[in-house]
Order: sequence, then structure tokens, then C-alpha cells
Amino acid sequence: MAWEFQNGDWVWIPEGGDTGGGGDSGGGGGGGGGNPFSLIDSANAYAQQRAGYSPGSVMQEGTVTYRDGVPGVMIKYNTPQGSSTEWTPLQNYDGSSIPAGDIASGGGGGGGGGGSAVSSDLMANPYYQQIKSILDAQGTAEAANTRSAIQQALISYGLVPGGFQDKMNALDDLTMNLIAKNTESGISSYARLLQGKTDSIKDFVNRLSSRGLRRSGSKGFGLRRGQLDFDRVFQDSLSQLLGYTGGLYSTFSNNQYNRQLQLAMFLSQLSQQYTGPSNTPSTNPSTNPSTTVPPGRPPSGYIDPSNTYGGPSRNPYAPISGGPRGYY
Repeated sequence: MAWEFQNGDWVWIPEGGDTGGGGDSGGGGGGGGGNPFSLIDSANAYAQQRAGYSPGSVMQEGTVTYRDGVPGVMIKYNTPQGSSTEWTPLQNYDGSSIPAGDIASGGGGGGGGGGSAVSSDLMANPYYQQIKSILDAQGTAEAANTRSAIQQALISYGLVPGGFQDKMNALDDLTMNLIAKNTESGISSYARLLQGKTDSIKDFVNRLSSRGLRRSGSKGFGLRRGQLDFDRVFQDSLSQLLGYTGGLYSTFSNNQYNRQLQLAMFLSQLSQQYTGPSNTPSTNPSTNPSTTVPPGRPPSGYIDPSNTYGGPSRNPYAPISGGPRGYY
């Protein structure tokens, strides 16, 4: 099991062995022989294996992916530490589309314990919802800024490097068209590199011709050396581009992780404020005399996250353009 960054969010991915226990859950309250596919049943079965989990909403537009031949979808769960988006195996999946959005609470399922109910009540706290909204808005704004910065860098360069990982869905149709148009019109960094190579070849051949050495061995040596110099400049420019986009991904990932951690810490502080002397959680201030903070007020010592936005790198992409004219 491990954390992975997908589509602008940190998600918890269980190993195949952890999610393969669907066969043991078939006896739960279904009735009938066919056990038709039910999204809420799959989400509840997954949540029951983890203390305090309750299904929240389907993420990533309900895209179904397969792991070791098992279909699954990304679902955001409410947990004692906050929200957690995890790949969930789909039991008896029939190939139908999975709608994105909130999963209707399935009820039933037997005594899952009071921890989940307490967690749900705490996450319904107005101040918690306010903080969550602020952090979610920050994440959305930073994701948009990061995506825009990556698009601008690729358009300016005029080429998508081979093996480029589009983690922010930056390569939409408009961006790809602008990349191609910039290179075709000769204004992109990649087009200027190619033009510089062509001009250098012409200059080199003309110099040889003026000295009567056009058919000499110097031509082949000079062309090979010029190609090597061009390849070096080209690889330097690719490294610069990939380093810039990689830095944007890293900055966004770190900020997104810090936002999730901050939200989990706040939920933990809020939970402590509503814990009585008998260590029995209570979310109702009127029945818990030890409660010192009203439901809509933050716990003491909490730092408002509204000014914690880091954003993408402040240094704009400055591509290598043209390179030295003396390739040859």
C-alpha cells in the first residue's frame, strides 16, 4: 500500500492482495442468487475493512480501472483523519457506467461502531466545513495555475518530450494545436533550434565550397561534429523543460499533501475538544459538560490556512532558444 499522486490529488492505493477479499463478503444481506452489481455495496464492503471509514463520493469522473484483472474505481471516504481517496474494487461489476458524485448512504450493514458516526458528526462541524472549503479552493486554484504554467511552457517549446507524464491533464486539444502551430510557424524554441541547425549546415557547406573542399573528408567530419553539438543543445533544452515541469508537479504535490495534513490535524484537534473525561467521544455539547469549544468555533492554537497558498514556481519558464549558431 502506498500514496500516489493522480489528477491533482493524493490517493491511497492498496496492493492487489489487500483488495482481493471480495469473495468473503458475498453473504452480507443481499438475498437472491445473482448478487447484482451495487456501487454502494462495494463501497460499504471496502469501508467495513477499515475502522471509521464511510463512503463519500466517486472521484475521477467514475473511471473504471483494472488491477490484476479486478475492476475498481476511485472513491473518497470519510475517515477519522479526514477525507481519503482510495481505489475500491467493484464486486460483481457488470460493465455499467459509474456516475461521479456523492454516494447515497446505504444504511444497514450492522453495527459498524460509533467511531464512524462521531467522525461524520465532527466533519459536519461548520468551522471544519469552512476550513475544508478554503483548502479545497486553494487546491483547485493552484491546480489551475500549475496546469496553465505547464501549458505555456510546452507551447513555448513547441514539442511534447517523449515519455512526458501529463499529470495535470494539460495536453488538451487547444494546447496541442498551439504547440504544433508554434513549431510550424517557426516561433517555438524547438523550431528555432532546427532553423539554427539548417543555417549552420548551409554556412559550413558554403565555406567549404569557397575553399574548394566541398568533396573533402572535412565535410563529413564537420557534419558529424555539428550534429553532435546540436544534439547536446537539444538535450539541454529538454532537460530544462522537464526540470521546470517536474518542479511544478513537485511544488503542487507538496502543497496538496500539506493541505490534507492540515485538514487531518484540525479534525484531530476538533475531536479532542469533544472528548469527555471517560474518553467516550461526544459530539453534542449539551450532553458533554467537558466540551469547551462551541461547534462553530475553531480549537485554540489553530492557524487559519487562508494565507498558506504556495502556488507554482514564481520563476517563469525561460527556454533555451536558438543555441549557438556555430554548430558546424
